[in-house]
Amino acid sequence: MNNPSVSIVIPAYNESTRIRPLLSEISELCELREPGTPVIEFIFVCDGTDNTADIIRDYKKNNQDLMIRCLDFPRRLGKGGGVKAGFAVASTPLVGFMDADNSASVSEMVRISHLIGEHDGVIGSRHLPGQVLQRKQPLLRRVQSRIFNGIIRLLF
Repeated sequence: MNNPSVSIVIPAYNESTRIRPLLSEISELCELREPGTPVIEFIFVCDGTDNTADIIRDYKKNNQDLMIRCLDFPRRLGKGGGVKAGFAVASTPLVGFMDADNSASVSEMVRISHLIGEHDGVIGSRHLPGQVLQRKQPLLRRVQSRIFNGIIRLLF
């Protein structure tokens, strides 16, 4: 197994009903990985009350060729705390994060990882021209997001 060149942190709070499709996509991506593309380490941070961590560990046990790590916390860290905990144990200097609901696909994270060498950071947005959304957010969530974005722009 190669050393990873990119780490992706995935906070997973009570994601037992949604984690399997993400794990399948990770497997598929790793099977189809072409030479020269980044080797990715996936760090799941589980801090919920369901069996998400068990599902990930079982999946890893049956797919030992995948670079999957599962951190399990007995108390709620929150999304920011989960990301921070994952960044702290990442074994690469290049670290990103994505949601466990796979709203940004693993393949998109790989595509973005190619930009890291040219830039200090990369931020994805649902509001850029040409974006393609697999699943739109609810209307209330979109309105809240735009209001928050406006406040941030006004302040900074």
